[in-house]
Amino acid sequence: MDSKLQSKQLDIAYFHHKLGRHLLALEICSSVLAAVPDHPEALYLSALSRIQLKDYEQGTRELLAVMAQYHDRNLYNEYYENLKQARKLAESRALFEEWARQDRDDFLVHYFLGLICLDSHDTVNASIEIERALELNPEHAPTWSALAGVRNEQQRFHEAEAYWRKALELVPDSYIYLHNIAGILKARGRADEGEQIYRRTVDLVPTNSGVHSNRLINMLCTVGYTPEDIFRAHQEWEQKCAHTYLKEVRQFNNTVLSGRPLRIGYLSGDYRCHPVAFFIQPVLLQHDRTNFEIHLYANIERPDYITEQFKRINCVWHDIYGEDDVSVCDMIRSDGIDILVDLGGHTKDGRLLVFARKPAPIQVTWLGYANTTGLLTVDYRITDSIADPPGTTEHLHSEALFRLPRCFISYCAPINPPAIGPLPAERNGYVTFGAFNNFAKTNEPLFLLWSEVLHRVPESRLLMKVMGSRYEPLSNYIYEQFEGNGIARKRIILHDWVSDVMAHLEMFNSVDIALDAFPYNGTTTTCEALFMGVPVVSLAGRAHVSRVGASLLANAGFPELVAESENDYIEKAVGLAGDNTQLLHYRTCMRATVSDSPLMDTVTFTRCLESAYRTMWKNWCQNHGGET
Repeated sequence: MDSKLQSKQLDIAYFHHKLGRHLLALEICSSVLAAVPDHPEALYLSALSRIQLKDYEQGTRELLAVMAQYHDRNLYNEYYENLKQARKLAESRALFEEWARQDRDDFLVHYFLGLICLDSHDTVNASIEIERALELNPEHAPTWSALAGVRNEQQRFHEAEAYWRKALELVPDSYIYLHNIAGILKARGRADEGEQIYRRTVDLVPTNSGVHSNRLINMLCTVGYTPEDIFRAHQEWEQKCAHTYLKEVRQFNNTVLSGRPLRIGYLSGDYRCHPVAFFIQPVLLQHDRTNFEIHLYANIERPDYITEQFKRINCVWHDIYGEDDVSVCDMIRSDGIDILVDLGGHTKDGRLLVFARKPAPIQVTWLGYANTTGLLTVDYRITDSIADPPGTTEHLHSEALFRLPRCFISYCAPINPPAIGPLPAERNGYVTFGAFNNFAKTNEPLFLLWSEVLHRVPESRLLMKVMGSRYEPLSNYIYEQFEGNGIARKRIILHDWVSDVMAHLEMFNSVDIALDAFPYNGTTTTCEALFMGVPVVSLAGRAHVSRVGASLLANAGFPELVAESENDYIEKAVGLAGDNTQLLHYRTCMRATVSDSPLMDTVTFTRCLESAYRTMWKNWCQNHGGET
């Protein structure tokens, strides 16, 4: 094969690669390499194609061979992105470190080395490399954004916001920087401010599904929208980002027989150290393998030890990270999935555009997102009659609501949990309230509500667990919220985020009464508090996101802790604070009560869930002329 023919062949291979036809591209590259084994362009394109085909080992070997031979600044981004996709951070880092030693004044090599360190959670060296890049080129907006990413990872949110705003100054119309600023505002309990920026961002990229989804999540934390407003926003997302994929919905070849074993697929990005994992894992262990074959579709960027636990469960594991939506749909159809369950909704690693193409006859959303998906292709949303009282929330969903007979979730406590300690009020001489929910769920009206409780209970304290509160900008912001309501900062006890589950549970031994967030109720935190003998006062609203607490408390056996108004919330918290006898009773008996309640009966819950799947399937079979 002469050089002109090689060049022509590689042009065709590149064309196939850009169109996603990686196997065809690889075949052409292989024929060129058979004639010229060290052809750099063929080797490079072969490597990229192999990585896209998930042949990570051979693809990485080929790419590293090219990188070692060709130190090309113009290819840094492709080198970085492809090795990141192949999860070869160590190999990528070694080469970029070598290039940095060769040229200390190349800002771009320091920039990418910083990104690699950040991907590896090495924020110390990420900061060093990125700051060096900024010394060399302070006008490079992506480097400011990278430094913001480092500070965000370090939970120095005030600095992260400042650096993203600096990047925005350099590129004023960047939706990426606007999007990141909005996200950091949400993380700092300023979702209403974030909403204004999210709206600007969505206007810039109205069909960007991820940006639009993050705006929807932020809306759940705001106080300026009605449930109807939020539903309309979900419908708008569907129209702008997903509706076009309805044309890709195909006929199904699934056997129309209602009593046969079913294939259930659970799609999630949270098979890792994440609250969703702790709720779904016990269900997967309890599933009846005689009647249900379980497939897990995992969209996980950073697998961890929890991921390995999921892989050991008797399920069929599919790694879909890095796969495009069409390929994932093809995989699901090929697997013959009968019911596909979304566990993420609009959250970060959800794949709703897979569900928009409807690769399974029945599609369900459950567990990971406290609202509708907005999709016309999702048939059901699993809930219960307290979280979604019949006749009250149907108009807020694009899906039909399937209410389980008891709670919509089941909590399973960790093995060997901490013992429940004595009542803190008896030791301290004052009541300690606790607020451990994600700080993004806070807002000014909630601070006012908590302040009123503290006013009514003299000398009481509020212990808040807040990620990043060890840094003054965030802690001062929290203190100022209470000081503006007349509460001295000495009455607010801030504790930074605790990642260890046992240490987190142990913190409840410092709390007498937990205060739930509103309008976005807690879920995992409420279950944990009850298990640790701490009563939770929760305010019930009109939508599911504001009624989760009511469902958990009722199913745990403590409906008396559910408030129906802000005044009722205050009175319940104040009344408990003045009743040590009742607090001691909760402390002594609550764990046993919760453990014997529907909330922690995972076996019965799983049977109810399976019964729901069977009913859904029977309905589908009836509608498609099959046996019942």
